[in-house]
Amino acid sequence: MLDPNADDARCLPGDTGAAPQAATPAGFRGFRLGQTGLLLLLCLTGLVLAFAFDTAITEWVQRIAPPDTWFRRLLKLCVWPFRWGTYVGLAGALALHTRRRRLLIGYGTVLAVCFGLLYALKYTIGRARPDQEVGALSLEPLQGQDSFPSGHATQAVLLATLLGLYFPRSRWFFMPAAVCVCVSRLALERHFASDVVAGSALAVLVVHFCVRLLGRDNYPRLKLSDWRLAHRRDS
Repeated sequence: MLDPNADDARCLPGDTGAAPQAATPAGFRGFRLGQTGLLLLLCLTGLVLAFAFDTAITEWVQRIAPPDTWFRRLLKLCVWPFRWGTYVGLAGALALHTRRRRLLIGYGTVLAVCFGLLYALKYTIGRARPDQEVGALSLEPLQGQDSFPSGHATQAVLLATLLGLYFPRSRWFFMPAAVCVCVSRLALERHFASDVVAGSALAVLVVHFCVRLLGRDNYPRLKLSDWRLAHRRDS
């Protein structure tokens, strides 16, 4: 005899037996932050925090990396992997690849967009450098001041991000080295913290949007066998 108080275990046609889902409020339907939105939010948050504590962060870095110390020397050495020669060498390596056309289009687009925006912002905003001792809010647009964003930070983070796409294991070396470059700009009193954060964010965002617009095929993971195949075809 059936218990009238027991739950009915039978399912109606089309019923999967799953518990009903709570209704989504109308205001949140279709809302999805996504990878791009999250990245923009992180960059904006970092930039706001850097502006809020600009002088304090810069002075703290200068205290932990004073002149004529091993830490200051290490920070200066980290700049070398990100010189223009590395960019030229990477372009030459991509030109020898079997998919050279796609790779060079992707690589060239990133460089053109990133450095075009970098120098446009530098000379349009016209922020003074810390060693000029005129304050973090001293702005003289189109007057030759060029502290914001940091060119060294942009150059280092951009190369580290690109190499991370092409050769993922390289991130273990180039990403920490790029961070050291950013810290060195504060230690040498060449930039404020917000300059460095803005330059880093610019590099990451340009790579992200170029990958989204041009496709991952223009920024693939590369293998040594690809160059061996190209050598065999040319020989």
